[in-house]
Parts: sequence; C-alpha cells; structure tokens
Amino acid sequence: MRTCPKALLLREELKGQLLRQEWPVGTAIPSENALAERYGISRPSVRKVLSELCQIGLLERRMGKGTYVRELGEVRGKGPDRPFLLGTDAIGSGNTYYSSIARAMRNSPYGRHIFLNLLKMDDLRSGKIPMQMDALLFARDTLSEQAYQKLSQQRLPMAHLNRQCDCAGVAYATVDHTGRQSAPC
Repeated sequence: MRTCPKALLLREELKGQLLRQEWPVGTAIPSENALAERYGISRPSVRKVLSELCQIGLLERRMGKGTYVRELGEVRGKGPDRPFLLGTDAIGSGNTYYSSIARAMRNSPYGRHIFLNLLKMDDLRSGKIPMQMDALLFARDTLSEQAYQKLSQQRLPMAHLNRQCDCAGVAYATVDHTGRQSAPC
C-alpha cells in the first residue's frame, strides 16, 4: 500500500515541527478532522500518520482527549528505540539509490526508527542544518569546502554517494547501478 503524497507531507511537516520543538510539551495538536481538512486527506490517513509519530515517541494519544506533544528527551535517548535522523539532499525520483538505502535502514538495529529528512540545498551550501540530525548523506553534487567546514562543526558523520570529496571527514560510497554489488570506500 502506498502512502499518498499529502499524507507524507503531513508526516514530514509534523515531525519537523516536533523535532524543532515548535510546540511546547503537553500541547494538544490539531484534531484529526482539522488536519484532514487542512491537508486535503482522509481522516484514516491522518490517523495513520499520527500513529506513526506516536510509535516513535514524538506524540502521545490520550483516550477521549486527543493527541499531545511528548517530551523530546524521551525520544532522543540512546539506543535503537529512538529515531535516527538522516539528513539528505535528494529523495525519491531521479535517485535510484534510496530504495536500497531504505531497505538497508529497515534491516539495521534502528529498523523502523530511522528517517530520511530532505534538506534544502541552499541550507547545505551555506553550511546550515535547520534541525538536529544524526548524520548527513549526499547524493547530488559536492558542496564547497567552506560549506563542508561549517557542516563539520556540527560533528555529524557525512558521506557522499558516487562522489569523492577531498574534504577531511566526508566519507564516500560507490554504488553499482546494476544492483549487483555496493563497495564502500
């Protein structure tokens, strides 16, 4: 079953707002009906998105009361039960690697708790990341050395797919387009 693009947008926007702590802990988020109307999707689709965010600990449901923002510290704990946020410059169309990456991520110790987060190229070029990430994965052109230096100040693991970068601290991996093998470098 495929998730509709509007439901994906809702999930990514809510997740981003929650991780940036735009809502105080204990705040009730808008109702399922309000979110369904705002995003133009069905109420069951909204319920599924909210359930996913509850499963990773960003939200909690209170019977008969609604859905509320949880303490972020409960989510950002240690171990595979917390979300692992992987910032990237490309997801989906035009990039054949992400289905393989997603499959490998699901089989990792983080399993369903790992998330790809699309970052804006303008932010990356200026060396900024708008939210807390655990690692960065680049699939497009390399950035300027100055951008890498600014990004490296955040002490995040960084890697490129099929592009070697001369900047210290940026790893790279080559991916075989035929799907037969993948060789880390």
